[in-house]
Amino acid sequence: MSRLTRPCPAYVAHGGYSGSQLTLALSQRFARYWVGGFARVDNLHRAVFADSPLVQRQTNVSVGIGMAWILGVSTRMVDSDE
Repeated sequence: MSRLTRPCPAYVAHGGYSGSQLTLALSQRFARYWVGGFARVDNLHRAVFADSPLVQRQTNVSVGIGMAWILGVSTRMVDSDE
C-alpha cells in the first residue's frame, strides 16, 4: 500500500490557542509604478494542534516582494487626504 493512501488515525485537537503571527509590510507608489514587500513569522509554540503529525515545524518565516507598472491613469482625479 502506498504511503499516501495508507489509512491513519484521525487527529483530534481541542479548542484553544492556535499560534501567533507577526507581519511587517511596506508599500510605496510612485508616478508610474508601485513596489511593496512583506515579512511574516508564524509561531505554533504551545498551539493546541502543535503535536499533530501534519505539523513539521513550530516556526515559519515568509518574505515576498512585488512590483507593478502603472500603464495608465484616469484624466479625472478625485480629492484625497492622503
